[in-house]
Amino acid sequence: MIVRDKKHFVIGLFMIIVFAAVLFCMFMPIYRGHNALEYSDKLFNSMAKGSTYYIKGLEEKSLKYKDVTLTMKLKVTDPDKAALMTKVLSGYGQISPIEGGLTFTANIGDILFAALEDSDAMFFNKDKQVEQKYGIPGKTVMYGWWLSARAMENSLKAQKKFKIAAQFAEVNKKAIEVGYNFFGIDSEKANEEVELLAFSLVFYVIYTLWWGMAILSMFQAFGLKMTRGSKSEA
Repeated sequence: MIVRDKKHFVIGLFMIIVFAAVLFCMFMPIYRGHNALEYSDKLFNSMAKGSTYYIKGLEEKSLKYKDVTLTMKLKVTDPDKAALMTKVLSGYGQISPIEGGLTFTANIGDILFAALEDSDAMFFNKDKQVEQKYGIPGKTVMYGWWLSARAMENSLKAQKKFKIAAQFAEVNKKAIEVGYNFFGIDSEKANEEVELLAFSLVFYVIYTLWWGMAILSMFQAFGLKMTRGSKSEA
């Protein structure tokens, strides 16, 4: 293809070279032992963690169930999952196998607080504390809590105890899942890294526009143009 506009060709080529050089640097471990993509992922995960802590508020909401004791039938067909749920729940009530799952009698407030306590420990990376309590890895415990909370929610719905079921659903979503997913990540708030956050966003916009302008310049250099198609009438 023949270059028709040398000026735009030089500009476009220069911009592509700069873009490629910056991209190469982004993949080098030049920032605190991480490349730019790894560090930005770590940074945004840390800031996400810093804004997803709801456990203390959930503890207050769970106080209303401290005097409520119920029997629930937990549906679980996988024997490994049933064993894990039994391991997690056995210290908080009476649990025994039945056909198609488990039957569990416990104080609702105690169960909610136990789940929140373990979620809090995992959120703050204190997995050893959870592991010592149950004798299995902390993340495995949280998976057991997730299975158990979901099964208890379904059982309570079947009993038409929808408010308590909703409480288990909220604890599962805002505490157990959060404790599991953010375990091992340091927590930071956006205002603690505001300069780096602003730089990342501005850089992303400029870098994207830079590449677009580079391609546009090369198109102009080779005489490629976008034209409106003609409308044909039937």
